[in-house]
Amino acid sequence: MLDDKRSDLDTLKTKVNSLQDHEAFEKLISQLQARLDELETFRKDQHQTNNSTKQAMLGEIQEFVQYYTELKAHEEKSLQDLKQYGESREKFNISLSKEDQNLLKTL
Repeated sequence: MLDDKRSDLDTLKTKVNSLQDHEAFEKLISQLQARLDELETFRKDQHQTNNSTKQAMLGEIQEFVQYYTELKAHEEKSLQDLKQYGESREKFNISLSKEDQNLLKTL
């Protein structure tokens, strides 16, 4: 218990001494400011990188959506054309006269 109190007292003395040493305090502030500046620069760079990546991804998604929309429109038109062709084939009926039927049989 006494050792713990003595250790706490030594820690406090060290802190008080470091606060009284203005030169060390100024050096620490200078180091911390430099680190803060580095981190701020890194944050700005990372923000720019993230924005660039986001814009690229949004562009790719937009291209995909446009391609998919065009593909679906083409598919629907092709199916409609096929349906119309099938309907026109059903309506188109060739009937041969008996003479033509006989001629066809001889061939």
